[in-house]
Order: sequence, then structure tokens, then C-alpha cells
Amino acid sequence: MFDSNSRRRIVFLWFVAWFGNGHTLPNAVFAYDVVIVGGSLSGLSAALTLGRSHRDVLVVDHHDHRHGNHACNRFQAQSYNLLTHDGVPPRQLQALARQNVEAYPSVHLQHGNVTRIHTARALTTGTSTSTWTRLTFTVETSSGDTFQAKKLILATGMKDVLPETLVGIEECWGKTVIHCPYW
Repeated sequence: MFDSNSRRRIVFLWFVAWFGNGHTLPNAVFAYDVVIVGGSLSGLSAALTLGRSHRDVLVVDHHDHRHGNHACNRFQAQSYNLLTHDGVPPRQLQALARQNVEAYPSVHLQHGNVTRIHTARALTTGTSTSTWTRLTFTVETSSGDTFQAKKLILATGMKDVLPETLVGIEECWGKTVIHCPYW
């Protein structure tokens, strides 16, 4: 009647309904198929793909994208080389990406700072002649929440470190001074 995924989703929906109505479970452990650390464009792109595949996904990001763009391309007035969105401002592109991801009920966005990641190996019995080991991940946040996942994606991005000796480079970076993307 119900396969294991259906039962899991029913239990999850009950859990959301119960704890979504004022019931709290501090420092709870939630299980996901994938936890993505980093909610900028690469993390959201991964979340979108996994959400379309009906995977339970959590994206943990410490930036509040509603109040400023903290991405590497924050110096850029426009984003380029992205089909159908060439020339779109980075902040607008970020908002569109979040809107796309939020359409998938199996993807959850969590504002937070990941402070620790643990790995554990679980020995699972297969057939009578074989056993195998599954690696699991536990992600802890600064608020004390703990999340477990079968897979982990680190999409923390990169940060441009500009030389301090070149006066005025920050104002020109991404406009008239650029780095080579093929380096």
C-alpha cells in the first residue's frame, strides 16, 4: 500500500504539522538526503536539481540575502554568461534562484552558520555474504540545531582577496579590473 518513501513523507508531514503549530523541539536532529552548506547560486542550483528529483534537501546559509548581496560577484552590476539571464544584476538573480527553489516542498532553506561537520560510518548488512558501510554526515549550526544527511555538498563559494597595495582596486573590481575566469 505505502512504500518506504511514502511512509517517510507521511511521518514528516505529521512532524511538520505537529511542530509547525507552536510545538518546539530544541536542538532537534532532522534527517535529510542531502545538506547543502552555502545558499548562493551554486548551492541553490544543486538544491533545485535535487528538489526536482524529490530528494529531501536542506540548504544552510549564513547570509541574509534580502538585505545585501554577499556573493563573490557583489562588485558586479550585472551577471554574464548565464543563458536567458545575461546582464541580470546579481541580487536579482539570487532572488529568482531562491524563488525557484522555494517552489519545491522537499527543499528547506535554513538561515544559520555551520560550525561543525561530523562523519560516521554505519555498518549495514546486505545479503548473507556481504556487508557494506554507509557514510553519514551530521551538521551542527551555531544555534545548536543538528541535521543528519546521507550526502553533503559544500557550496561555500569563494571570496576575492584584493591586494591592499593597489589603492582604488575595490571600486574598479568587476568593472574595469577583472580576473581571468579561465586561469
